[in-house]
Amino acid sequence: MLSQNHVVYHEDPFMDVHWHDDVRIPRLCWKRFSATGAYRRAMDKLIDLASEKQARVCWLDLEDLSVVDKDDQIWIKETWLPRTVQAGIKHIAVTMPSTPLAKNSLLKGLRYEDYHVLEIGYFNHSNEPLNWLLRLSHVKRD
Repeated sequence: MLSQNHVVYHEDPFMDVHWHDDVRIPRLCWKRFSATGAYRRAMDKLIDLASEKQARVCWLDLEDLSVVDKDDQIWIKETWLPRTVQAGIKHIAVTMPSTPLAKNSLLKGLRYEDYHVLEIGYFNHSNEPLNWLLRLSHVKRD
């Protein structure tokens, strides 16, 4: 379980990015539907934080996600995921949205072809991603 001791790195009405120093995991927490600009800005802040802290793992808590716009799906796949790899991230845990429509829209963009470079784990319950990341976070950075 994450401690309540964390730093808010980025905050807006749509999502927050937190740094949990005790486990060295950056976490993006979705709060409500956002326009493309705010969505991409927060996703980029997660990469900035992971790079700054030399984190090898990150957590996308998207349980309350509604739908990801088609343009954002393409941006995630073609721009954001390659940037996570460049930042040294090896594993992304995703807490999946609760609705089937949101899950489908997320999965259209959040796929990376080479799991040897970047592994993405998909989870339905909030404790599962943390447990998975804690097992992986000791992997040495290349």
